[in-house]
Amino acid sequence: MNSLFKLRGKLDRKTRIILEIGGALFVLLIWFGITYSKKMPVENQVFKEAELKHIRAMEGGLKNDTISEKAFEWLLEQRGDDIRKEGFLSSDELRILFAVRSSYSINPLVLNEEESDIIGYRRSNPLVSPAIIPKPSKVLTAFPDLYKNNSLVKNTFRSIGLNLAGYLEALLLAIPLGFLIGLIPLFRGAFQRQVDAFRYVPLTAVTGLFVLWYGLGTTMQAHFLAFGILIYLLPVVVQRIDEVKEVYLKTVHTLGATDWQIFKSVYFPSVMSRLSDDIRVLTAISWTYIIVAESLGSKGGLGSMIWRIGQRLGKVDKTFALLIIIILIGVVQDRLFVYLDKKFFPFKHQNNKNKHEVVKENVVMKSIFSFAGTILLWSLIAIYILFALNQFTKWFVIDGQTILSHYFGETVWTIHFVALTVIAYHAVAIFKKLKK
Repeated sequence: MNSLFKLRGKLDRKTRIILEIGGALFVLLIWFGITYSKKMPVENQVFKEAELKHIRAMEGGLKNDTISEKAFEWLLEQRGDDIRKEGFLSSDELRILFAVRSSYSINPLVLNEEESDIIGYRRSNPLVSPAIIPKPSKVLTAFPDLYKNNSLVKNTFRSIGLNLAGYLEALLLAIPLGFLIGLIPLFRGAFQRQVDAFRYVPLTAVTGLFVLWYGLGTTMQAHFLAFGILIYLLPVVVQRIDEVKEVYLKTVHTLGATDWQIFKSVYFPSVMSRLSDDIRVLTAISWTYIIVAESLGSKGGLGSMIWRIGQRLGKVDKTFALLIIIILIGVVQDRLFVYLDKKFFPFKHQNNKNKHEVVKENVVMKSIFSFAGTILLWSLIAIYILFALNQFTKWFVIDGQTILSHYFGETVWTIHFVALTVIAYHAVAIFKKLKK
């Protein structure tokens, strides 16, 4: 028990899992508690007869079952909170009703079940208004609706493709440029100050420039995301080069290593092992830029959905559902980065326990997970090969597009790049094993 409150104390695996589950349940309990409400009764009739008669008499007040904005403003003036005692909707509730309908439509003249539930729960006055934080159950039921009516799967893959495109472009620029500026005095003296200054560029202020340069399309979004990552990552690469310990450099100099050998054996592995943590942190930040970029265009994606559904239509439950999806994608990305970090830089994850402690490993479980991971990897490679063949043969299409193009759009090249890189890496590893 004392170890739970010890400064920087270590938790064993079992305790950590129990605490993680308990923490998640506690957050859900708080969420349920502050949004709990009991539905109150509400009159299903939207208008009084006298109000509807007056609206019809107004010039242009009613057309094609839709009242005019002038008629709507008049109606709000007639209503107040006191009208709830009569069972009718207050002015605020009328605003909510027409926001749900996405128009001033009076068809139907009575509330449907969904509208009645929304108004009834709002009248119950929970600790936090459902317009601010929706109930967990409402968020849960929003997922099927997003899948059915808002092309959730397609938009999710579009955002993932954009994320990969922006990251690949940023990494392909930041790493070589960072080593060039960090290692060559000529370039360091000429460009380091400018590189450091670029970090203070407010990204939201340059969105107009990217629209002007590239238009409202996927190309603009990918370049904007790459720029947002690049201006933070490039100075970090230079900083990581400066952090390489002098003792390693003196050692290789003593052994008579050339500049290329020093770069290959000291600078590159040392910098990349540290840079992997910076890239992992930037992954979370990059989703902010994705939301900004996708809100500018009409090419789809989770950011575009949040803008259209959440901000314009006021669907708070769907907004929360989309945020949860982004969080889950981020968690998967984070775990993937941790896995790659352990694979390529295992020395960073060596056990720090002292020599008197016995480190117990569950060899059986480790072998099972390793085998399962191998099966999953080769299954994904096989699926990619089928999709890649479909990309060129077009034997199966969705809305006139191949499977990968339908889901990833113009960023489909990133899927090919990543998949071929993984295949090439494992092919080389297999070749080396056979050669031995």
